Amino acid sequence: MGSASTGGILRDHYGIWIGGFHRNIIVDSSLKAELWALRDGLSLAKDENIKKLEIEVDSMTVLNLIHATNMVNHPLGNLLFDCRLLMQGFEEVSITHIYREANRCADALANDAPVSVGDLYIYPVIPSCISNFLYADLIGVSYPRIVNS
Repeated sequence: MGSASTGGILRDHYGIWIGGFHRNIIVDSSLKAELWALRDGLSLAKDENIKKLEIEVDSMTVLNLIHATNMVNHPLGNLLFDCRLLMQGFEEVSITHIYREANRCADALANDAPVSVGDLYIYPVIPSCISNFLYADLIGVSYPRIVNS
């Protein structure tokens, strides 16, 4: 087992910053880290009272597992259940795949490890490690986002 960092961002339908997050976790697979990032992003969106959500993930495995019908015996079944349960709390929710190259903001937050293992850190303002990526997105370069519309 090792440690991994996760991160993600929330933006409105104009691409304006709502919030971001970062967590260091103990993991035995990259899939577990990806699911933790999804769970934390969903929780933050819920806390921000977002009603309509567009989720972009860079893991096809996560996308397929979220859409799978029976995950009772999956080793990450509890984490999958949490994600699905959180998704049910929104008026509208969609989840799509993006390529890792379009996921610079989340990757930068994951690599900006300011917290101890297990702690979730919420960014209420844009951290400097992603400000250039967000600016590039606003002028037309596409990066990932969870959208409130």
